[in-house]
Amino acid sequence: IILSGSTKPTPVTNFTIVTVTTTSASLSWNASQGSQITYRVQATGSTLSLTVSTPSATIIGLAAGSLYIFTVTALASDNVTAADAVSVSGYTKPTPVINVVVISVTTASASLSWNTSQGSQITYRVQVTGPTSSNLVVSAPSVNVTGLTAGSQYNFSLTAVAADNATISDITSIVRYTIPAAAKNLVASAAGTNAAHLTWSVPDGNYASFFVQVVGPVNQTVSTTNTSADIYGLKVKTNYTLLVYCVAADNTTRGLPATTFLIIPAPSNWCAFQDPPLCCSGSSLTCHPENASCYCDEECQFFGDCCEDHEMTCHNI
Repeated sequence: IILSGSTKPTPVTNFTIVTVTTTSASLSWNASQGSQITYRVQATGSTLSLTVSTPSATIIGLAAGSLYIFTVTALASDNVTAADAVSVSGYTKPTPVINVVVISVTTASASLSWNTSQGSQITYRVQVTGPTSSNLVVSAPSVNVTGLTAGSQYNFSLTAVAADNATISDITSIVRYTIPAAAKNLVASAAGTNAAHLTWSVPDGNYASFFVQVVGPVNQTVSTTNTSADIYGLKVKTNYTLLVYCVAADNTTRGLPATTFLIIPAPSNWCAFQDPPLCCSGSSLTCHPENASCYCDEECQFFGDCCEDHEMTCHNI
């Protein structure tokens, strides 16, 4: 009687998880000793079982951010006689953070939210880079970052982390500017009879430019990088609201304005000096500002002795 059989192959050695994705794991190991050896590869939690002839394999169809135990068993040429199984465990990568939204931003903070990543017991790393930097770890898909510098660009990089605190998703980033602080020491003064001169000081933090807005019967806007501006075309004895906004380098983000008010006064020899303005029909030798040689009646245009603001004041009443 002649009996035949195979001896057990040696167990595989140096069994390693080479790379993982959100749905797969690539494995490698040292070849077993024996003739015509094959390898059975299995993953706990997966119905997939592979038989390969080379000392490497890729397991697919896995769930993101999940723990798996991978097992390799060397088989003799009879496909029955097996070596002792060797196992290694590891996590697949969580899915990347998506739909990141900046909910609100102030001069010193930013609140972000995003969709939950796929995986078990996922946490999130938030890396903040800019004039100030910080690293945060949160368990919920939102974060409020504080201690930021006004009017500054910040990059927020988000990474989902598996339960081993080592396996991470691909990075998702978003860039946003904080709100610039308000300009300081805004002062407005009349510059002649139809203009205003504004000066102010730079704000705390960073800024790129200033946006000046004039609100009144005559509305105007001016953009400048200087800390002063001249506004023309204003009307005398009229209330104006003057606002100066600080604008960030994206030319979009701006903060609360510095605000002041101004009335352009009329000189004593102007028709508009009276309240209501001094405007007379026909010809009137008494229709002139006190101690002035110019007139505010209709006939002044014929005689050529109208006060300087006669047409602007009397023809627009």
